[in-house]
Amino acid sequence: MTAPTLPEMAAVARAWLREQRVFRIRLQKIDDMDDREVLQKCHCWCEENHLTREFRQYEDQRLYNHQKET
Repeated sequence: MTAPTLPEMAAVARAWLREQRVFRIRLQKIDDMDDREVLQKCHCWCEENHLTREFRQYEDQRLYNHQKET
């Protein structure tokens, strides 16, 4: 199993935020952020809203279980 790349991790973070109906953080659109910024903002948003555990489960399901299937 290979480690996920930055674009893969950012895509998961964007999908998570979209599912949580978060389209802007601090007046900046998620779609306008680069990959590193999305990961940082997603982490902060999850911490502020006490959703870190749920995000980690979502991330594991999307990144690691997906890789096992292929």
